[in-house]
Amino acid sequence: GHGQPPIAPSAPPPPPPFTPPVTPGSALAPSPGAPTAPPAPPTFAPPTPGTPGAPAAPAARPSTGQTGPRVQVAARVLARVNGKPILFEEIANGAAIRLEQIRPQVPEAQWPDVVEQLLRQQLDETINWEVAFQECELRVRPQMIEKVREAAAKEFHRMVRRAREELKFNSDEELRRHFESQGRTMPEMLRQYERYFIGLEYVRNLVRDKLEQITREDLLEYYQAHPEEFDRPELVTWQHIYIDAHRFPSRTEARQYTERLQQQVLAMRTREEFAPLAEQYSHSPDRFDKGEQATPPSQIRPPELQPVVLGLAPMQTGPIVETENGFHIVRMVSYQRGGRAPFAEVCEAIRRKLQERIGMEEFNRLLKEMKAKAVVEYMDPAWYHTGKEEK
Repeated sequence: GHGQPPIAPSAPPPPPPFTPPVTPGSALAPSPGAPTAPPAPPTFAPPTPGTPGAPAAPAARPSTGQTGPRVQVAARVLARVNGKPILFEEIANGAAIRLEQIRPQVPEAQWPDVVEQLLRQQLDETINWEVAFQECELRVRPQMIEKVREAAAKEFHRMVRRAREELKFNSDEELRRHFESQGRTMPEMLRQYERYFIGLEYVRNLVRDKLEQITREDLLEYYQAHPEEFDRPELVTWQHIYIDAHRFPSRTEARQYTERLQQQVLAMRTREEFAPLAEQYSHSPDRFDKGEQATPPSQIRPPELQPVVLGLAPMQTGPIVETENGFHIVRMVSYQRGGRAPFAEVCEAIRRKLQERIGMEEFNRLLKEMKAKAVVEYMDPAWYHTGKEEK
């Protein structure tokens, strides 16, 4: 046949830190009569040396025991939050999925340092969320916490499934055995994620009122003060299948082949349906990008396609275009006018940006106040992170 070999999927980019979306109306509002606590996101930094409760900086870097992709787990207490111990095992389990996801992108020689850095970060995060979790337990009814715990478990299992797909494991059981072979357990990873999720949702619930105070005037003021953020080029997103006539005994057969493919395209109802057909049958390099391009109108190639593509409505398929070397099927996806985007189109994006900025400020302020009231002890000085390069 004239089909192309399957296209191997590209490696996924490293994922961002696990951060569930803000959930307005969270169940974790403080119980009536409970003292109010301040709102804010984490700075992920332990106290500066010399401040109350901060241990002296270490004389030597801690050893992770890491010479390959595994983390050596040792049973020891790294810190205490209001007396509750945080073990090295908890830190290793909390970082397990992130370590697995970034492993393919890290050169072998740099891996021990990357592991050390991520485990230190995980310790800082665990302390932050343990403080918030304990505050939540004091102020929120247990039934409400259980509802959020259930949501956390669902999100954790979705995250595991995504990790399983990215890491090319065939089943959850295979992924579980992989983690257990490295001294990590799914139940402990879930427990860590639940405490993180509940602490995060509690603090975000406190931030929510501040976020709801953003007005339309605030959005318009930002829009007018940052015009450069809303300038956009003229852009056409279109789909393309090219059939090389030289691969057929005659141009007539090549055209007939193209017409059969075009009938399949005409029957499509969604954007996504196009990609498998382009990947399997197109002879154009853009088949590696699902047969889709986003270009200024002047850069549509070959030039014979420009008037055809620009004359189409969104999701409309054009007539077959014949060129010297073959036949082209084109389909319009979307057209974006050049110039400044209208305020009505971007106001929600501005709102999200302001919510993120204000939320982070409030989040950090709240968490800082919570930590100031908590007793945080670093039990293993070798694991105390100064935030500076050691000499």
